[in-house]
Amino acid sequence: MSVPNLSIFFVANPPKYQGMGCYLAASIRTHFKEDVDLIGYCSAETIGDMDPYALAIYRKLNVDVRPIETAGVFDPPYSHGKKMVAAQQPRRTPYSAFMDSDMLFIAPNRADQIYKAGHVSVAPATSMLWSGQDI
Repeated sequence: MSVPNLSIFFVANPPKYQGMGCYLAASIRTHFKEDVDLIGYCSAETIGDMDPYALAIYRKLNVDVRPIETAGVFDPPYSHGKKMVAAQQPRRTPYSAFMDSDMLFIAPNRADQIYKAGHVSVAPATSMLWSGQDI
C-alpha cells in the first residue's frame, strides 16, 4: 500500500474535542474518496480519559490517536498550544493539514485541493464569532 500525500490532523482531547473530532473524521472519510492519514492528537495527561465509544469510532474511521506532551510547554499554560505542539509532530506524508475539531467537510473534496508545493494554505474564518456576519 502506498503512502498517501496528505495527513489531516486535529486535537482530540476529552471531553469536548474527542466528540467533535469524531464528526470531523466522519466528514473526511465521507467526502474524500482517496486515502488520507487522519491523526487525532491528545495531551498525554488526558489520553487515558478518552471515552471508549469515541475511541471505537476513531478505530472504525482509521484515525490514529496519538499522545502529545503539552505539560510545561507553555508558561503560563496556553490552551491553544496543543495545536502548535501537534503541528510540530512527525508524520509520514509529504503534506499535512490542521483542522479545528469543530470543522466539517460538507462536500466532496480531494487532497490536492488542500495543498500546493512550497505554499502554506489557510481557510477564511467561518465562525460567526471570528468573522463578519456576511459569510
